[in-house]
Order: sequence, then structure tokens, then C-alpha cells
Amino acid sequence: MESTAAIGALAALAQDSRLQVYRLLVQAGPEGVAASEIAGKLGIPANTLSFHLKTLNHADLVLSRQEGRFVYYSANYERMNALLGFLTEKLLRRTQLPADGRRTAQEESLMKRFHVHGFDSVRTEPRKAQEATCRCRDSAPGPQPRESA
Repeated sequence: MESTAAIGALAALAQDSRLQVYRLLVQAGPEGVAASEIAGKLGIPANTLSFHLKTLNHADLVLSRQEGRFVYYSANYERMNALLGFLTEKLLRRTQLPADGRRTAQEESLMKRFHVHGFDSVRTEPRKAQEATCRCRDSAPGPQPRESA
């Protein structure tokens, strides 16, 4: 999957109603769900649901098929797996630290920003320096929690 396609898919999922619709379709399986049933289960007005389904369809995250008067929607599992593969590859690309054992400044910044500690961000081995205790309070800005007696 190309970056632009992944960004489009993530953008389509970056809205609560669309994420609820997509979750429902993934859980429903390949047979899918009629649009009227989706609207009823999620309490989304038909015209709003139509807009959300169109957005998910343009991102190639859902498939649709007409059966009589009903349109059934289902998750595009192939596309979902491609997106998961893309994210896994891009987020976990580097599997070990360089020979000198140092992270890049960008990695350190992200670790601080997202409060990553205790485990290396790309390995499952505990980091020796913080294995036993969290030292976040020592360096965190703002008020510090009180020690319990």
C-alpha cells in the first residue's frame, strides 16, 4: 500500500460515526449489512449515513452490492489487511537499535512525548535503566503526585 492510500484510509476512519460504521461492518463479516440496518443500529440518519458510506467507499474500505431494493455494505478485508500491514511495516521498520545503542533525537522526542518507558519502542526487552521503577516524576513538568504513606 502506498502512503497516499494509507493516509486516505486513515482520514476516512478519523471520524467517530465512520469508525462506528466500519467497526459494525468488520464485525458483521463478509455477508455485510443493509444500509437501513446500519442506520437503525447506530442511530444515524439515512442521508448522513450515505455521506459516511460514500467516504469509506472512496477510501476503498467498504464494498457494496445491490440485492433487490437493498444495498448491502461490507468491510473490504483485503484493504483493511493492507492498511494494517502498511502501519506495521512503517511503525516497526527498525527492529533493533544501532550498534552504539543510541536512539535518534527524533525517537527520543517521540518516546518522551508519548510517555514510552519500561520497554524499548521497537523491541520487547525491558530497558535495564527503567526496568524496576518509573522515573517519569523525576523529569515530568508540572505538579508532581504526592508519595503515599
